[in-house]
Amino acid sequence: MEPLKGLILSGGRGTRLRPITHTSAKQLVPVANRPVLFYGIDAMAKAGIEEIGIEVENRPLETAAWFADGQDTGNFELIIAPTVEFMDDPDQFLGRYVTGSTQNWGRFSDPRIDDLFSRQARSLDAGERKKAITELQKIVLENAYYMPGLWWTRNVVHWAKLKNYVAPPSHYTNQKLQDVWLAED
Repeated sequence: MEPLKGLILSGGRGTRLRPITHTSAKQLVPVANRPVLFYGIDAMAKAGIEEIGIEVENRPLETAAWFADGQDTGNFELIIAPTVEFMDDPDQFLGRYVTGSTQNWGRFSDPRIDDLFSRQARSLDAGERKKAITELQKIVLENAYYMPGLWWTRNVVHWAKLKNYVAPPSHYTNQKLQDVWLAED
């Protein structure tokens, strides 16, 4: 016997629920601290419906305006900003915590971080730079509202004629290609 199937129609703009639906979809408006959509799902499940589809409307936002609003005014609750710097250098990764930086969307400000970032950037001594970076990272992890995540996969596919290629641990460093060649066989 095939499982019972159900469909919840939850598209639409929710214009009759304004101003509540200016910032949230009508299906996610809380009723007794639960999104209203969940009540429909629960009722269908209790009725024995095993496969539930939800019809929704996709309303794409103007990305540039959305990011500008978040970046320029700090008007956001959560922004996912993937780390896509072109090299694994602390100047690239840690600049997002410096007061006034265009990368500092969370408006995080700590004079200790500003000082440590400046010192590590100017230092030519590797040990001194490492010490400043370690201290800076500790302050950031203890105080900043930031959750680092690694959200990418790396697929290294190469042609069979490519010989002696060894995939490095990073996309950006250790690209030792001097011993790589193309073979005819």
